[in-house]
Amino acid sequence: MRLSPAQSLRFCGRQFSPAELDRLRHWLAEGQCHRSELARRAGAEFGWVNGAGQLKLMSCRVALLRMERAGLLRLPLPQKRNGNGRRSPLAAPAALELLPPPFTTPASQLPGLRLDVVQTPVQAALYRQLLDRYRPVLLESFVEKDRFEGTCYKAANWRRLGLTKGRGKLEKTGQTVLPVKWVFIYPLCSDFMEQLKR
Repeated sequence: MRLSPAQSLRFCGRQFSPAELDRLRHWLAEGQCHRSELARRAGAEFGWVNGAGQLKLMSCRVALLRMERAGLLRLPLPQKRNGNGRRSPLAAPAALELLPPPFTTPASQLPGLRLDVVQTPVQAALYRQLLDRYRPVLLESFVEKDRFEGTCYKAANWRRLGLTKGRGKLEKTGQTVLPVKWVFIYPLCSDFMEQLKR
């Protein structure tokens, strides 16, 4: 059985130890670090660097966000409006904090699942905030180059961006270990580029 990232403590290709997670929580409890400072501090103290010895800041920031979404820690609000901490005037932050982390169980395996109609302004604000937080703006798919051309994707107006290197995101030596694949994307909104930049 495959463990979830929250169970395995593996985020962005790096295995975190329980001691490192406790250290992150300690820094957050001190209240001295904003998100980017926390990423710099974690990268430096945990030795998370690339082949050139530079801190892997973006990977560290993404790992921190994924840890928060998995319910392992609570990050401070972002200093800039970048889409990760958007707030609406009627937002219900206390209600959001009570929500469990997202899960991927198929709906058919949730016998007690029910849908409720949004009836109050606070519920509506919470609904909008959840849509802002989790709404996808782009779909992506990968097609093995040596086996397929991606004809059905082209016919459905997907855009072919190029080819992968065949290394996979966890490969450390720069060697081709996986099949080379075409990368296709399908925008779900007209301003997807702007939304991805936020």
